[in-house]
Amino acid sequence: MPKYFNDFYAKNSILVGFVALVIAFSLNMYSCNVLIPLIAPARPVLIDSTFTLLPYWKEAYVVNDYIQISMIIFFLWVGYKYKFKNLDKYLLALSLIYTLRAIAVIMNPAGYPWSHYDLRHINLKLSMLFDQNGLFFSGHTSLAFMLSLFTLRWNRKFGLVMSAVAVVSVVLIMVGRSHYIMDVYGGLVTSALVAYIFGLLPLKRFSKD
Repeated sequence: MPKYFNDFYAKNSILVGFVALVIAFSLNMYSCNVLIPLIAPARPVLIDSTFTLLPYWKEAYVVNDYIQISMIIFFLWVGYKYKFKNLDKYLLALSLIYTLRAIAVIMNPAGYPWSHYDLRHINLKLSMLFDQNGLFFSGHTSLAFMLSLFTLRWNRKFGLVMSAVAVVSVVLIMVGRSHYIMDVYGGLVTSALVAYIFGLLPLKRFSKD
């Protein structure tokens, strides 16, 4: 890369990462809430045998949103304690995930998995701020996985706590019928691949301390 770009990034890496994340998230929302209804206005509801094995809780998706907000706050708190080391890399990793998701949701349009249970999407306001149509892969799953991974790299104990909360979040995704099981798998696999690309998998952490 040109030297001036390297110099600029070295001085403004967090800003670059944040801007990249905002662009990727905006692209994701545009794909989900504008392009999908335009390209595939009638989307079939898929069969997911997991739903026959798990109970249904209507408010699970609301509770899960609060849990994920709490995870973000906890992540920022831990990051502050560790001076946000490698935050620029974490932001770029999330940017790549949301960019990939913006493409994946268009390629895999499907009906709402909760449509046989409730009509929650009708009550959403400010639709561009909510992902109403994107299913594959699960952004909530990816975010929970990556936040846990980032925190684990800063502190093992805090990371394990975050990982346990992430598991609860994924369970709520399925219990609330917010995603199909393949969406959850897709979110986990994509996040793991991106983490590997960025060298974020903390495989050596457990051999220390």
